[in-house]
Amino acid sequence: MKVEEIFSEELRLIKNDTIREFTKKCFEELCPNYFWDCAASSSGKYHPPFALGKGGTVRHTKVAVWWGIELSRMYGMENDQDLIVSALIMHDMKKFGDNYDGTTSSLPKDNTNVHGVSLAMEIANKMFGKEGIPQEIKYILRGIATHMGKWTKPAEFCPEEQQDEDLKRFCMLTHTADYCASRKVPPYVQSIMDTKA
Repeated sequence: MKVEEIFSEELRLIKNDTIREFTKKCFEELCPNYFWDCAASSSGKYHPPFALGKGGTVRHTKVAVWWGIELSRMYGMENDQDLIVSALIMHDMKKFGDNYDGTTSSLPKDNTNVHGVSLAMEIANKMFGKEGIPQEIKYILRGIATHMGKWTKPAEFCPEEQQDEDLKRFCMLTHTADYCASRKVPPYVQSIMDTKA
């Protein structure tokens, strides 16, 4: 499976076998072929250069997972690492819908804001149907659904609307990881980063 090859390091971070296998199964059954080669942004406006071009979404995803791990340490949420990694590996799996062929005309309307919710609902329906969804999977699905933070639509999925404080923190962390992985570094900051001691 491609997911085991391309995300081998990230999957190794998931210690719980059930969550790791669930993540792999989602890729096996739902991941469109374009995911492995597409850029993270169809317009190029909102993502840094490393996330553009062929394979940009994969690179963006890897950086988002790294941010998720770092933020989980900062916030003392290491116990949620498996759920964070799973949600972030999958968060943009269907960013451009089902029928994307690399052209802007094949993009679903308003997909930027709804792709997380659409994917979470599809995973819930296809992987569980009418069966109950385990609590840890609910966290993963909510993290996927709300990874766009305040830009998430429909609005009832926004993290601010959630009552459960642990779930709210989890969703804010996955959103922040995605947000940080999507930021462009201005030239003056890049020059500082390129400076050698």
